[in-house]
Amino acid sequence: MVKFSIWQGLDQFEKNKYPSAISHLERVVTMYPKSIGRFHVFLGKMYLENGETVKAKGHALKAQNINPNHEAPLDLLQKINAFETH
Repeated sequence: MVKFSIWQGLDQFEKNKYPSAISHLERVVTMYPKSIGRFHVFLGKMYLENGETVKAKGHALKAQNINPNHEAPLDLLQKINAFETH
């Protein structure tokens, strides 16, 4: 079930079908035993695209906690902050 959700979530993300991708990737981050920052970055990007900055920031911060030296969460947090200030 989790592997199917990973595959479907990434596939739907690449096709910009965010409602379906969010559903699958939220299931993954809830059920998968290992924390993977990449999934949180994807979720953050989709939530930001949908204007849901609180959820976007939550996932960006989780990704940053998982991989503190990775640039993607930092870039996403900057985009969220820029969105919130406009």
